[in-house]
Amino acid sequence: MYLVRRPHSQALRPFVHSIQYVADDLPHDRERMIPTADMLLLMTLDGSDFSTYDDSGREHAAAGWSLVGPRSRHSVVSTQPQRGMVAVSFRLGAAAPFLGISAAAVRDAIMPLGEILARDCAGRCQRVLDARTPEAKLAVLEQVLVEQLAQAAEPDPGLIEAVGELHRGTAVRSVVEQFGTTPKPFIRRFEQQVGMTPKRFSRVRRLQRTLAVMPKNGAPDWPALAAANGYYDQSHLIHDFGELAGVTPSEFQPRSPGEWNHQPL
Repeated sequence: MYLVRRPHSQALRPFVHSIQYVADDLPHDRERMIPTADMLLLMTLDGSDFSTYDDSGREHAAAGWSLVGPRSRHSVVSTQPQRGMVAVSFRLGAAAPFLGISAAAVRDAIMPLGEILARDCAGRCQRVLDARTPEAKLAVLEQVLVEQLAQAAEPDPGLIEAVGELHRGTAVRSVVEQFGTTPKPFIRRFEQQVGMTPKRFSRVRRLQRTLAVMPKNGAPDWPALAAANGYYDQSHLIHDFGELAGVTPSEFQPRSPGEWNHQPL
């Protein structure tokens, strides 16, 4: 079962893209996650930990109520939490001001919610878990987010616009010239709010645009795909794909056509 909706609260919409309920009986135990640069708040319904795995295959446990920082590279995770969890997907660049943290501090990391939420994390999370139906859990989760609004800061509007331009494929240099006084201060501001440099963010979002338009059946026309998505050539696409996704394009086998950020292992 998978429910996803936008927040009903208009006050939340500048910060939150969607809230979700997931209960999926997956046949595989691990997945490679493709980087997206977004930030997620996750809660397992049974309170169990999240497991991630480093490049050597070593397991690392994280609390079942956690913030997943912006991913700048691929990661390997256990699929166990997807058998029952709720999630908040923040708008690109909006999680840090909402939560009052530096996005750079949680890049490629997972932070327990108890270190972030303003007050009574356990009690607020328990309210979500105690709700009886999936729809009720999402309603309570949204109310918890509304309560957090009192601690939220307004997102930097210039940086949010810059995020949008980079997300759509505008060149980094053009964005820095448009929204930054000089490159270094702009890059520092961008890292604090988004979690990575504009260049890295641009590469991650270019990969996401490419994955979104890859044909669902049959081999892609790689030179045409590279040219359409801002790569110099096919070799550039293959190199970037391998570094960010952890596999070559020919090895890439997503969980389903609409779930290209999940690759079963």
